[in-house]
Amino acid sequence: MQKAQLQSKVKDEMRKHRWGAVSLLVAKHQALVDDDYELTWNFGWTLFSEKKFHLAEMVFQKAVALDPNNSTAYFGIGMSQLKQELFPDAIESLTRSLGLKDYQLARQSLALAYMKEGDLKKAEAVHREGLELKPQSYQRWKHYSDFLSDIGRDQDSQEALKRSRELRVH
Repeated sequence: MQKAQLQSKVKDEMRKHRWGAVSLLVAKHQALVDDDYELTWNFGWTLFSEKKFHLAEMVFQKAVALDPNNSTAYFGIGMSQLKQELFPDAIESLTRSLGLKDYQLARQSLALAYMKEGDLKKAEAVHREGLELKPQSYQRWKHYSDFLSDIGRDQDSQEALKRSRELRVH
């Protein structure tokens, strides 16, 4: 099987959430996977989806070795660490991910890691920084509203939610 064919089959199985089929394809064609970032990352996400978080973290580490400047690989590591409740490690990995590319899911996950560590100031700072970078993002305002609600700041949460709704309409 050619690498392009394998990539196509893996993506197809992932779209169908057929994680076992992905694992079988990877096992059968390991030599093609070992030096390919996309296939390695997809296998890591498959393991993550199967709740095999430690194994997923190790595979995402291989993805980082293949492409050390890819924010998604660090995101995968951080999410795996977050699920294992390795919060300081997750903070480090998710911060690295955001340093390479800013996107909402990594930002949300980083804020959650800080919350789990009990550092609400840093969690809020992560949200606020995201709003400074993209003040017109209704999703960022919505996630900030959810965070504020989670920590009991209901009035502030309602104001952020109102801002989110205003931006979504426009």
